[in-house]
Amino acid sequence: MRRGRRRGEVSPQSRSDSASRTRAAGLLLAIVVVVAAGAVLRLWGIRWGLPNADRLCTYHPDEGVNLFNGVLAEGVARPHLDIGFYNYGSLYFLLWQVAVAANSAYGLVSIPPAPAADLPATESLASMMLVGRLLTACLGVATCIVLWGYGRATRDPRGGVIAAALWAVCPLAVVHGHFATVDVTATFLVACTMVASVQLLDRKTFAWAAVSGLFVGLSAAARYNVAASVVMPLAAVLLRAGTGRRPTLRHAAALAGTVIACAVAGFLIGCPGAVLNWPKFSADVLFEARKSAEGMGLLFQGTGNGWLYHYASSLRHGLGIALLATVTVGAVVSLGRRKPGDVVLLLFVVTYYGLMGAAHVRFARYMLPVLPALFLLTGGLPEAANRWRPARVGAWCLICAGALHACFVATGLSVAMGDRDPRDRAAAFITRSLRPGASVAFGTTPWYWSPPLMPEFTAPIPGAARRTALLVARGRYVLRLPGPEREWDLTALGDPAPDAVVVSDLESQDALRLRRPEVTSFLERAAQGRRKHVFDGRPSVLGLPVVSGGYLPNDLLYVCPRVSVYMRR
Repeated sequence: MRRGRRRGEVSPQSRSDSASRTRAAGLLLAIVVVVAAGAVLRLWGIRWGLPNADRLCTYHPDEGVNLFNGVLAEGVARPHLDIGFYNYGSLYFLLWQVAVAANSAYGLVSIPPAPAADLPATESLASMMLVGRLLTACLGVATCIVLWGYGRATRDPRGGVIAAALWAVCPLAVVHGHFATVDVTATFLVACTMVASVQLLDRKTFAWAAVSGLFVGLSAAARYNVAASVVMPLAAVLLRAGTGRRPTLRHAAALAGTVIACAVAGFLIGCPGAVLNWPKFSADVLFEARKSAEGMGLLFQGTGNGWLYHYASSLRHGLGIALLATVTVGAVVSLGRRKPGDVVLLLFVVTYYGLMGAAHVRFARYMLPVLPALFLLTGGLPEAANRWRPARVGAWCLICAGALHACFVATGLSVAMGDRDPRDRAAAFITRSLRPGASVAFGTTPWYWSPPLMPEFTAPIPGAARRTALLVARGRYVLRLPGPEREWDLTALGDPAPDAVVVSDLESQDALRLRRPEVTSFLERAAQGRRKHVFDGRPSVLGLPVVSGGYLPNDLLYVCPRVSVYMRR
């Protein structure tokens, strides 16, 4: 005979429902904290190196080019579809144009222009640059929400929260989440493609095929090489989902055709210049393809195998060694799970990583698009180890160690971006130490790596044109520059000897790595009869170094260079 429940006793079903609600509330609170942390890390130092009276553009070499070519039309801020600049896809620049127009109307960002510029404060170079950076930061934070959404879509909300947390604190994502460049926008759209693809995997509907294809096209319209993300929806079409059925060949072909057609449509929506200005579009794309195949001077020369370089350098420094170990374990363990969703993610990682490793241009930021997939695979570690307590504890320890170390590095870099840049400190030191008319020598033509002794140092123009502009401009000091098409020219140090010599590791790091004799000779000559003053940008937290004191990937070194000033005794 079934006995009745005692008064006050809670049924097992009620206890289960209560526990589920508690877990859901905990995960919701966790994602709120993650989003807040991601926002703080990206907004801290967001004004780093903005244009001012000393700098025409920022210390990031691409931001000025992006602003002048992608946002301004004949020097004026106004929306226009054919930007005439297609080294990158135009989607981010079109969004930036809209953001600048909105800011001009509502005045949310207002930084006074340089004294000589006759512009409203909302349309100063600094204001427009900051608007572009804020757009990037918002999309970087929104990526956390997308990764959380992926976890909910795959019925693993805990894994989505883990992936979102790793993205929020990842040093490479945090640093490039400060810049007015295309990379974070492309990565956000790749993450959206992942969510749409996993929905397509389960449902095999034309609606999700269209959505996933649209995101593929939009992401490629931000950065061409992430067109590789098309492998995710195409794989989702072919793979059998957990509860779904394998589609017929005709149905699968129709779904794949929908993906491709919507990808093309998405690309043209985000990059209409491919139709409006085909000659310029095709010429710029071919230029970038040749550069990728040939390399960029000394920058990546002698870095060996591209696939190994990206792992040992781009990901090693971009994630931190602890988080790199964590995502490596996550990717390896996912191979054994054989979940269709994991297969979709791994196919993209392998395809995109393979393309980037084959190129001779190897910026660390090129690894950003694979990070959401790697973090999602890592978020599945606790579930994979759920049946064995020691493995589960080990998985959580590994994730926490990787996240904490990454947060430590990202915090240090963000704090460094909020502090006074070493180039500014070096310029102030030179101004205090040298009289007007003194001579200052450089190993290469000054650019973003140099203390801004003249605003034109950061001009977004080619090196030869910038050298000519610097030589004819009137500044506080006499500049001793290398000869045309030359670097580390000893004649710049010849009689009469310059009063100071300035060298940044952004310009010398790769030459010294390759042991170029002309660089060694230049530095030895610069040190003769001079005292070396070093302005170090490598950050530390509580006295602990945040990044390597040696080699750093070029696009992480942007924010923490080491500037040496050799001053005559």
